[in-house]
Amino acid sequence: MTAGAERPRPVTTPPAAGSDGATGDGATRDGATRDGATGDGDMDSAGVITTPGAATTPLWQQVLADLEQRLVSGEIADRFPTDRELREHYGVSRHTVRQAVARLTARGIIERERGRGSTVARPGLLHEPGTVYSLFRAVEAAGATQTSDVLGLERCRDAQAAERLGLDPAADLLRITRLRRVDGQPLALDTAWLPWSVGEPLMEVDFEHTALYDELRTRAGVVPTSGREVITPIVPDDDLRDLLLLDDDEAVLRIVRTSAHDDTAIECRITLIRGNRFAMVSRWPGPTSMEVEVALSDHVEVARASDHAAGVAAVEGSRGGSERE
Repeated sequence: MTAGAERPRPVTTPPAAGSDGATGDGATRDGATRDGATGDGDMDSAGVITTPGAATTPLWQQVLADLEQRLVSGEIADRFPTDRELREHYGVSRHTVRQAVARLTARGIIERERGRGSTVARPGLLHEPGTVYSLFRAVEAAGATQTSDVLGLERCRDAQAAERLGLDPAADLLRITRLRRVDGQPLALDTAWLPWSVGEPLMEVDFEHTALYDELRTRAGVVPTSGREVITPIVPDDDLRDLLLLDDDEAVLRIVRTSAHDDTAIECRITLIRGNRFAMVSRWPGPTSMEVEVALSDHVEVARASDHAAGVAAVEGSRGGSERE
């Protein structure tokens, strides 16, 4: 996904086929048993996946993947289709539909209430590894309103941020710190550093209701074309809990991103986002890959709201500004 056409991706890592004992036994409209073609196929006019190929993907998983895409695109918004509507759309059995819907329910993407049917839970921010995405666009595409409290917009120097951007440690940077909100509720504490040559035109921007990448495109003529992102869970301190209005048992995800336009780094960003508002989906096989790190110790890092005013080194904490892989 390119910047400027960013859109969120479904939010959690789907279970591996067969990990819960499910099988792809959905029936087609004509009653024939169907184990399913690959999940990359097109839909026919009735909504049934028609691509020929090896029967390796259970039908419920194909339905699930298409539902995720429809949720992402906004085709399915507040009201979620009934089981009957889904059966008619995809031409599959009730059992197949319920397998797919059960997984969306378990992930908190949809909510089922007796007497009211199913609704799409909001906000749910869905991100697929290997894509450039905009948090602003992800929220707005989910049907919610994203606004920001601008906590800082200033020219600064930060040696570690400059190093990430491939600049001299004494280089001037633009630092933007925002409290991101969804429908007025806190979502994330977000700080971005940009080379001053790129960021200077942004000094006059009102970031209350706009996307950084949109402003970069309009005012600086650049957009991210590639990037690198490392996501780790952290424990918030009391100040961050208060700032983000976290639940008592809610964790925070730290997203460290460096993005580039062509071969030139244009952004270093650290986002502390509520753990129950953001998750990831991974698909395989596919054209993109995802690196996975397994922690070899029980060390847990603490995130502090005050660190964002102190620069990359403070936010990175005990890592000393480096990313473990």
